[in-house]
Amino acid sequence: MGPTRQQARAALSTSILLTLLGFFGILQGQSQFIRSADPPGIDTVLTSLEKTLPEHREDAERILRAQWKSEARRPIAFANIVASAMLIIGSFLLIARRKSALWWITNAVVANCLVIGGQLWDRYRLLFPMSGIDPVLMKQLRDFWMFSTMMSLIVHLGVLYLARREKVRAYAESEGPPVD
Repeated sequence: MGPTRQQARAALSTSILLTLLGFFGILQGQSQFIRSADPPGIDTVLTSLEKTLPEHREDAERILRAQWKSEARRPIAFANIVASAMLIIGSFLLIARRKSALWWITNAVVANCLVIGGQLWDRYRLLFPMSGIDPVLMKQLRDFWMFSTMMSLIVHLGVLYLARREKVRAYAESEGPPVD
């Protein structure tokens, strides 16, 4: 029996979200994967910091350059590209109604959560041994990194929840054209 229109709509909206999430993850991973002496856009960030928080400019530059020179940056970026591509593959398999789609989506979300955790670990690993950084700036960075990590995890787990709903599961396992 074919899927209902509600099942088709639920699967399509979930697939669109998965594709967008995967696309943005690939873009972020690619921007972190490139080889260059300086991080892209560092001049813009530092100019902005100089206008808003001039006392933290030097500390912020040290932190940005340390992150860019991290030996874990490129492997984590490559893992981000692969995990994000898995999201896109899972979304295509969902629309194609392959039973393996939910397996792909679940593993892609888990892989993306591991990448997000790896990014946070790398940031903290670099920040804590630095000496001479203003404690207020360190606290703000820790708070921002925790907030952005939590938001990323919430978005990824939310998409996983959407993909695991009964309507989407029924659509992935159905055969034939949609029925009313």
